[in-house]
Amino acid sequence: MPVGSSQGGYLTVNGQAYTLLYSLGDLTGIDANDAGLYALGVNLDGTGSSFGGALAGAGGAVFGGVFEGLGHTVVNLTINDPSSYNVGLFGDNAGVIRDLGLVGGAVTVGNGGNYGALVGYNTGAVIQDYANVSVSGGDNAAYLGGLVGWNDVGGSVTRSYASGAASVGSGSIVGGLVGYSGGAITQSYATGSVTGGGGSVVGGLTGYSGGSISEGFATGSVSGVGATVGGLVGANKGGTVLASAFDTQTTGQASGIGADSSGGQGSNISGLTTTQLQTGGLPTGFDGAAWGGG
Repeated sequence: MPVGSSQGGYLTVNGQAYTLLYSLGDLTGIDANDAGLYALGVNLDGTGSSFGGALAGAGGAVFGGVFEGLGHTVVNLTINDPSSYNVGLFGDNAGVIRDLGLVGGAVTVGNGGNYGALVGYNTGAVIQDYANVSVSGGDNAAYLGGLVGWNDVGGSVTRSYASGAASVGSGSIVGGLVGYSGGAITQSYATGSVTGGGGSVVGGLTGYSGGSISEGFATGSVSGVGATVGGLVGANKGGTVLASAFDTQTTGQASGIGADSSGGQGSNISGLTTTQLQTGGLPTGFDGAAWGGG
């Protein structure tokens, strides 16, 4: 049976009952049945509250169910967790998280883990989600992204974006959307600033890629003194990039990939001016219709 929520009620979709959630408290309870089906019934407001870690997929639990945001938002989510390994709204996701927005707030973390506004560690599917949340870590913060920290092999981020700032200290890997991706990033983008300290790997979309990127772009400022920096990807090893782009003016970068040990992937990334991006100067193979324009 589905786990109940504070107000009760279920939404039936294709003959399956989704538990409706009405509060952040409801969300923190879904680990009791982490393979369940859940739908957000209202917008949630975290103003005035601060959480010490992930709200779901936390403390060793792995969310393996389905979470339908139904277009709702979580506003002003604040997480301050200096010690956990996987931190985000969902710490560890192997299920489906779809159609959810995070607006405002901040995620502040320690070091040595996987950190993102929505998901810390992902082997599942992140679909049509977005975050405008500041995500920040210190030195040796490991893998930090504006939406997902680590998108592992088998994981996917599709038609999603991040617009909040992502920043780390030295010796870390940071991306505007995803910190590290060994999985797939498709039709997704980042517009927030990305900053890393010395010895870090910094990318406008993803810090380090060993997976696939298709139809992605980045426009936020990308910087790091003494760091490996790329307008789209900080470093690529074994990954592939197709039909992707970055804004050379707003990112402040001339190269799409900071370091490409696989070779040749930079030729699949178009460095465009702001005007070119805004007037349809998209890379060959980039489907503008998928983005609602172009």
